[in-house]
Amino acid sequence: MRICATGTRFIATTPNATSILNLGLAFMGRENCHQDHLQVYSFKTLTTLSRRLGMRNVRIIPYRYDPHLILGRTPGLLRPLVFLVNCAILVPVQFLFPLTAFGLILDGILGTPSAEERNPAGTHE
Repeated sequence: MRICATGTRFIATTPNATSILNLGLAFMGRENCHQDHLQVYSFKTLTTLSRRLGMRNVRIIPYRYDPHLILGRTPGLLRPLVFLVNCAILVPVQFLFPLTAFGLILDGILGTPSAEERNPAGTHE
């Protein structure tokens, strides 16, 4: 990708391997990962990946859990509990500790900087 698409903006989303949901589910012998996801990344692995791709202007942005994702599978009487747990526990923890967020967004530019980007003033290096 780095060679074929140098200078292209790259955006990817991934579930967060270190999310608070995965931590909680680990105690039940499960993990939160949809069958379509072949890889689940953490902040550290996304940082390493972006470095290996030669990305620049990299941002890794956490996104938070949304209870609407499971409400369709939640019995009606338990739905208020889902909102309560979200408001009382999940939102504050993910806000205070972003590495526990539900997922991560990797945003950056692929490849190495062009000569113009390395030397915007037009002077010779």
